[in-house]
Amino acid sequence: QLRTGEFDRISPERKERLEEIAHYVSGRLDDRRTARLTFICTHNSRRSHMAQVWAAVAASHYGVEHVESYSGGT
Repeated sequence: QLRTGEFDRISPERKERLEEIAHYVSGRLDDRRTARLTFICTHNSRRSHMAQVWAAVAASHYGVEHVESYSGGT
């Protein structure tokens, strides 16, 4: 609840990028396909692991099925 109350703090540029991801996910689900998200971190795997986990948590929290998330940290 606390985090969703902060959505207005996301910059317009970041929201634009997030909308691209949302369109990808919804398009895949509309086609009855699984949306697969891979998060990459170029310095270590910590950030990509966190992104992977948060994507899974968000999908679960909002009841979005058929979303798989992966970490591809280097």
